[in-house]
Amino acid sequence: MSKLYIINTSNLPILGNFWHTVRKFTSGFAHLNFEIFSINDDSNFDSINDSKDNIFFIGNHGLSANKYPQIIEKLKLFPNTTNILVFS
Repeated sequence: MSKLYIINTSNLPILGNFWHTVRKFTSGFAHLNFEIFSINDDSNFDSINDSKDNIFFIGNHGLSANKYPQIIEKLKLFPNTTNILVFS
């Protein structure tokens, strides 16, 4: 089954009302048979398999707090997984 991972860590937080927007947007993927997970800690990446059927959702709010968070380096370990970066 395909999986969508919402990245919401201390380095890349999804803040305030944007969280509700993200949940609404990503809930549409459930209708396409995606399982939806929230990544709240960097250690959660250890249990994720790289797959062309998977998606990472990254909101840009955390980028303003940390110009280049280390979590971006972790995403490079998943070359087959699609990334969605939302600027708001």
